[in-house]
Amino acid sequence: MDDEGWIVSWKEPSSDGGSPITSYAVEMRHNRSSEWEIGERGLDAWKLWWRPAKSDRRNWEFRVRATNAEGFGAYGYSSDNAAPPIIEQSTQTWLYVILFVSLIAIIVLLTLIFLMMRARTRAARLKKERTQDKNCITLEKIAGLHSAPYQPMPPEMLNEIKNLPHVRSDYIRLERKLGTGSFGEVWEGVATKLPMRDRETKVAIKTLRQGYEEAEKIKFIKEAILMK
Repeated sequence: MDDEGWIVSWKEPSSDGGSPITSYAVEMRHNRSSEWEIGERGLDAWKLWWRPAKSDRRNWEFRVRATNAEGFGAYGYSSDNAAPPIIEQSTQTWLYVILFVSLIAIIVLLTLIFLMMRARTRAARLKKERTQDKNCITLEKIAGLHSAPYQPMPPEMLNEIKNLPHVRSDYIRLERKLGTGSFGEVWEGVATKLPMRDRETKVAIKTLRQGYEEAEKIKFIKEAILMK
């Protein structure tokens, strides 16, 4: 469009069919339901534009075709240049939506996998701690050994057990295994709320293996008494 009104312009066809183009023909219509009218025929081959007499371009459509010695070529429509970008834009929009949804799905899936692995690791650790706690005779458990009917102890040993400092098992945390002794495994750990101590203290924890004999248990208790 210029100061004088609308201009219909076009480009040369990509192929002339083996014969030079001699002229162009322009047709137009008021809307898509109207019949095509002849706008201009016999336009020179060098002239790639035409100015319509109608001033209102918003509702009018145009089509152009070339002519040579072989005959007329295919029509080129004024809406051809507008339609493809709309389709391309719609395709790109859907592509972005699909990529965004896929990314969200991948993030959710990875999060679920991470949470499942973390829960499984935590469950395995708790199971290991429970197993270790079952195999570990703490000072708290030693205090109750004399109550077993099959475990007679000398009175002096019972008195020594009563004088031992008692530490609850949930105040002791096993950290790493140091080795295996004559009675069972020896662990390095951390104890809290020990007598005369306000902060965490590193300790060694000796355990009594499963299937122990009564004589081994007595020796184990005597060693605990000596270490107090």
